[in-house]
Amino acid sequence: MSAAHASAPKTPTAPARAPSGFPFAFYRYRNYTIFAFTSIPMAISLVFLLRGVAALGRGEEAWKGWLAAQSSPGLNALHLVCLLFTLYFAIRFGWVGRKIGAGRIGPVPPPPLPLPLLGVAPIGGFVTLWLVLLVILGGWLS
Repeated sequence: MSAAHASAPKTPTAPARAPSGFPFAFYRYRNYTIFAFTSIPMAISLVFLLRGVAALGRGEEAWKGWLAAQSSPGLNALHLVCLLFTLYFAIRFGWVGRKIGAGRIGPVPPPPLPLPLLGVAPIGGFVTLWLVLLVILGGWLS
């Protein structure tokens, strides 16, 4: 029998199982779970935004009706929760840049700026982009 046809014995493995207390016992699991959960409030906000744009396209009466519906205390609380989750997402996503191991792999020179500053730069970019979009949308809607 040739070596090409010989089969190596399979190594027995234990069945996969979740770590104890998963997903909230360990802080990294908890943070990843909350980060993934942020997609739900952001999707809810997107639905309200799309309904608002649709109301804006149907005319002034529909727009005023949509604005009146948005002024209820329950929806205000929901929008505040959605905003907080969106801010958490943006800060956490922007902060990933500071976790990149720049300059640690092979002969690559270290970055020209300190790593904490490199983590703050994406957050500043997000805020700047949001402000520019708000100014554009504010001028377009008024």
